[in-house]
Amino acid sequence: TDLGTLLEKSTLRPAGLEVTLVAERQAAELLVRASLPDVILVGDKLKDCDGFEFAENLLKLHPQLPIILLSSQASEEMATKALRAGLTDFLVAPVRPHEILTTIERAFQRRKHLEEWIQIEARRSTKAQRRQIENLEALQRVGRSVTASLDLDSVLTTVVDAAVDLTGAEEGSLLLLDEATGELYM
Repeated sequence: TDLGTLLEKSTLRPAGLEVTLVAERQAAELLVRASLPDVILVGDKLKDCDGFEFAENLLKLHPQLPIILLSSQASEEMATKALRAGLTDFLVAPVRPHEILTTIERAFQRRKHLEEWIQIEARRSTKAQRRQIENLEALQRVGRSVTASLDLDSVLTTVVDAAVDLTGAEEGSLLLLDEATGELYM
């Protein structure tokens, strides 16, 4: 927390960032539940738990949340572990103000890109689902027509109209087989 207080006063607040310092896991979890932050900067040790483990658990609940691990010791193993767990970045103290602000900006950009991608995928998925619903409705109309009508011409017209709708064709026609002559007719 001494490092957190120093970063807050010397770097983060002067850069216009809103900061909430928390030293205990339960308080941090309550804050995250109440209002999802734009980015989390977590030390490798909290008062009552391991910071890395805390970050890992948060990512399980909020995979889109940018989390930066600030470690007191440089370790290639820890950096690899952090990145494999899905953390956004890994910094080793002491950290220069420019370095931490650049890292936070990258985290903001990553979250923004991820949110944009999610919106695009949601629209794409919604469009595909809408098309599937339209197809099912067309099939349902055909089914109702077949069961409600004894008129073959009416049933066949409904089937052709549904086929045109389902395939996106401009027009459709149906050829029937004359069993006596073996010829097709419209």
